[in-house]
Amino acid sequence: MTLDYDEIRFLTEPRSVFVDWDLSSKCNYRCSYCSPSSHDGKIDFPSIDVVKRVVDKIQYEYAGIKDYAVYNLLGGEPTIWNKFEECSRYIKQVNPKNQLQILTNGNRTLSWWQRNINYIDRVILTVHVAQADIKELVNKFNALSTNSYIEFQIALDIAVFDKCVEYFYYAKENLNSNIHLSAKT
Repeated sequence: MTLDYDEIRFLTEPRSVFVDWDLSSKCNYRCSYCSPSSHDGKIDFPSIDVVKRVVDKIQYEYAGIKDYAVYNLLGGEPTIWNKFEECSRYIKQVNPKNQLQILTNGNRTLSWWQRNINYIDRVILTVHVAQADIKELVNKFNALSTNSYIEFQIALDIAVFDKCVEYFYYAKENLNSNIHLSAKT
């Protein structure tokens, strides 16, 4: 008997269902190493009605089987969505055990993050060296690091490799110890 990936995940994560939700192809960056489909804007963010139907359906389908869902929001840049806060709040409202994880470039303001961080259980931040200000990102996420799990990934871009190394060492020296740092290839 062979098991497919979904069956294996179901067996190894018995308390939760993991939902990878590629929200849109809208992004505020145009990274050379990202697929154009990640930022071409052809796929818009879902309406809040669609969000509610999807979250409700997942809750209904897994009731009695799973304790909660882990929603991994990605695709383009999820934080530029004007319904992000409403979506996040709804995910938690449906089941307070639900977890929210986002993949982001971290570009939003500190005040935006302060308004939204309480809904986010895990932030996976990719530092796009060609566009990002490392000092600003380090300061911003140090200020948020007591509220959420934060993974700080330096994207290794061969076109600006020396700057990537510089950013990595700056982050290593200046990030709070509870922020997880890695290089991303």
